[in-house]
Amino acid sequence: MASKPCSKRYAVLDLDETLVEGTVASRVIKELLKPGNGHILPRRYYIKALRYLHLPVLTKLKRFYRIYRYLLHRTFSLYLSVLNDPRVDREAFLEKVKEIAQVYPIPPISQTFVRKLREKGYTTVLLTAAPQEIADVMKKRLGIDEAIGSVPGRVLDRETKEKVLLGLRRRGCIDIVVGNPGNEPFWLAERYAIIVRSPKDLRRWLDKI
Repeated sequence: MASKPCSKRYAVLDLDETLVEGTVASRVIKELLKPGNGHILPRRYYIKALRYLHLPVLTKLKRFYRIYRYLLHRTFSLYLSVLNDPRVDREAFLEKVKEIAQVYPIPPISQTFVRKLREKGYTTVLLTAAPQEIADVMKKRLGIDEAIGSVPGRVLDRETKEKVLLGLRRRGCIDIVVGNPGNEPFWLAERYAIIVRSPKDLRRWLDKI
């Protein structure tokens, strides 16, 4: 069966625990809870944040992975609720978010991997449950073509990501999907479904893509 003609070939990548270690949104909220950050977050967020932000080690333990993903999505929901809170100085909050995302560590292997995809002619898409403001910063830093993140009223869980990918499929071919186990609609990948638990896992794919 001949493959369908494609005007674009997409490589779709997750962010947290895929292109970066840990989660950028968690770092943002942790930083905003520190003294000296102008009390940008109302006091009621302090206890909520402590529930979700201290278990990144769970991602290393397979049997707890679903719990980790649940806590991660609760973190994104917490971030978005802050964004919608009229008591929060939205401008100050977003300025701090971008500042933290701008210096969040990006492993060299992630930069190399994205560069290789672009050299191969792929249109790269960052599809992440991380908030859109963070996705936009990381897109620019990594040299990715397009970024789709969570916005108020829509956290990008697996089902929502599937809908986004089906929309992309109408514009071209989804050749590659890269992300964490259990959180990406890998069945939509037409060439490679690349399952990783950290950026280190990208290295073994460099010669295959």
